Amino acid sequence: PVAYFVMPATVIISKLSPTKEDSTVHETEIHRNARKLQREEYDRLVSAGVLADSLIPLLLCQYKDRIPKIVRLMVKYGLLVPIMKKSSSTITTSTSKSLILESVEEYIAPALLPEVDSSSSIMGDGWSSHYNTCFLTFSSSKSMSQQSHLTADNLRSRGFLSPGFFLRLITKVIAWSQQTSDNSNVKLLYKSLAIVFFGGQRFRMQCVPFLNSIRVDIEGRSPIAVLERLQEHVSEVINVSMHNLKFTVRMAHSAGKSAVGSPVQWIQRQLADSDYSSQSGMSFLALEKVRQCLKNRQHFVDDEGSTLLTLDNLLDKYKVWTKSYGTLEKYDVFLSYRQSPVDSPLVAAVFDRFSLFNITTSQRAIEVFLDNQRLEKGREFRDDFSKALTHSAVVVPFLSTKSMERMLKHDAESVDNVLVEWILALVCYNNKELQAMTHIRILPILLGPPDSNNERRRPFSFADIDLVPCILINHRVVLVIVMVLCCRYSTIGNDSDCKGYSEI
Repeated sequence: PVAYFVMPATVIISKLSPTKEDSTVHETEIHRNARKLQREEYDRLVSAGVLADSLIPLLLCQYKDRIPKIVRLMVKYGLLVPIMKKSSSTITTSTSKSLILESVEEYIAPALLPEVDSSSSIMGDGWSSHYNTCFLTFSSSKSMSQQSHLTADNLRSRGFLSPGFFLRLITKVIAWSQQTSDNSNVKLLYKSLAIVFFGGQRFRMQCVPFLNSIRVDIEGRSPIAVLERLQEHVSEVINVSMHNLKFTVRMAHSAGKSAVGSPVQWIQRQLADSDYSSQSGMSFLALEKVRQCLKNRQHFVDDEGSTLLTLDNLLDKYKVWTKSYGTLEKYDVFLSYRQSPVDSPLVAAVFDRFSLFNITTSQRAIEVFLDNQRLEKGREFRDDFSKALTHSAVVVPFLSTKSMERMLKHDAESVDNVLVEWILALVCYNNKELQAMTHIRILPILLGPPDSNNERRRPFSFADIDLVPCILINHRVVLVIVMVLCCRYSTIGNDSDCKGYSEI
């Protein structure tokens, strides 16, 4: 690892000659040669943190036979983030292992990203006036992370956020943005600030060291989808490198007359406030507690029993953060897949790709059914997913080697939910009377197995389908399907009500 990874990483993650401000910065003969041969690319690396693929052989000239392995290791550990070509149609398997490096022309080196220019717009060009702000607060104390109400002084004195955490998070966010959006822009990436897209929804995250927090501004009126995906990325960084770190999503709250303007105005002032003299009066409310209060129709009471916000105040300020996907009456797209480490990340990316875009003149969201986003605890999940499928315009089965493994040993007396979904979709599609009611379409995605490096999919083999046994599912499953369709499209009272379902 030292010879293949650490030393080359030290060579690349460096700038020019030492300065009084940073004595660790250095330049070698290799750097000078690279700058001479590719001046524009080299200057972009040290000033903007963007590494051209053509520059890598010059910087790693001592390791010519190991360059591909070194680059893969640097990508794996977040020292480099591939910038994919816009025309690249890559089917991915995970956020960290899926990028095809042969299609990459540039990389982002997070450690070399520039500092934020204080003269630039803090929100970025063309930012909408409709955005919602929350804070990801960090500490190593479990008790602190569980407190429903914290002051700015609490976060500053008792919180903890490693300087390198934000850069690690940026690598995850950039990778996911490229999989779900066409709007990636490296010009809006900095060491302590990033403006990126998940799907069609833009958001801005900024490291706020004096609060041991990350501020997140999400454009639009529906911030939940972006926040949930961002929380997943934060958890991934913590699980990999900072196991004892705890984080909580909190809402900034102006408490009383001592508050200095709105939370947005206040946080901007703090960035230039070295002694934190203007932070009194601010508090941060745990989002989970806010949601519980709204669900139970209660006022927000802090840990000491004092009422901070009435129910009306909560509804007015934070209702937008409480929307849950839940089950709907109908969907545009139904995603059918078998959960696995290989298929699940891809399906999640497709869900985001759809969910974070608006359609039609009304700019409504695309409603997508994905089991772990829609199914609610305590409900009969087979009823819910069956109803969702028959109420969807398009069913997208992810037909992969992994999805069919269980079917190779299928027992007619067992119930395979994925198989039930596929059968139900075909019944709705092939039966003329049902098709007239459902108008359902099926658009399968064929996925071959991943290669040995889990970086790309091999071609789908139709020979795998021939291995699946032709076994009739038992009568219980057929009854479930019939009941679902009858309950959806007719009232069960006598035999004539089920006319049209006899072919099942």
